[in-house]
Amino acid sequence: MAAGRPTGSSDAPRRQAAGSGDSRSGTLTSRGRSPKSGGRGRKKPDDQSPGLSPEERAHAMDIAKRSGIPFSRAVTVLRGQETLDHVLKDLFIKQRRDKFVRDGLEPSLAGQVANDRLPLDRAQRIQSVWKAQNASFHSDRLGALQGTMVAIGLFEHGIVVGRLTRVGRYDIALHRRDSDIVETFKKHQIKFYSKAESLDSLTEVVQGAPDAASASPGFSTVLAERWRPDEELALKWAREQPMVSFRFRDGQTIQGRPVRVAIYEIELGCGETTIGVLTHALVKERPFDVA
Repeated sequence: MAAGRPTGSSDAPRRQAAGSGDSRSGTLTSRGRSPKSGGRGRKKPDDQSPGLSPEERAHAMDIAKRSGIPFSRAVTVLRGQETLDHVLKDLFIKQRRDKFVRDGLEPSLAGQVANDRLPLDRAQRIQSVWKAQNASFHSDRLGALQGTMVAIGLFEHGIVVGRLTRVGRYDIALHRRDSDIVETFKKHQIKFYSKAESLDSLTEVVQGAPDAASASPGFSTVLAERWRPDEELALKWAREQPMVSFRFRDGQTIQGRPVRVAIYEIELGCGETTIGVLTHALVKERPFDVA
């Protein structure tokens, strides 16, 4: 799950208490309050939703008072746009999320925990991985290379060089260096990638020839056949920086030190070259050996 670690804060930008400004501009005074004159930029009171009759407004205010929800949400309940149970559940989730954030959990992880999509202990392990390798466990660096010259290792095509013109969810488009044609490749065809300037180093560290007689040659389109690293392995490699030899499904190997481990790709330091290895391209039963 392209590239880099999610930002660690969702706080809104802080207001800058500048000197008193033009009252018509809605800027802040020296005390940090909006000027009273002019009226622009002033927020309407919460109970001033347009299109409400006095009776509807009174009813919405009663719903808000009895349930403790904001008036604007009470209006949507009154109009049948959402149920009161839905609003209460939504506010409860937001309160849980805010509490997890205050306790130090990254906002993107806190939201998943609050919605019961991710256990708290696993979220904490994932955050430990982020801190250990300064990158997300779900980052995708291939997307960051869009528009640049790259060298990409493909099942059944060898290493191709060209400009990466598009990176989609399931495929990429490559304008090959030796052709005027832009070709499309499925992501499951990709074994590894690097910047084109690292081509010579790339050909040195990739060992062996694709083995057509291998027990599991070529790419896989079945999720159950793919190997994925977990957070514990990512943390271990972040601490120890071992030399690891990875084994591709077609029999080729590549060796380097993992500098970033994500669920879909592993970034290897191979001398002065950085190479991205796609985890779906590795043999599931024995994807690597540690030197």
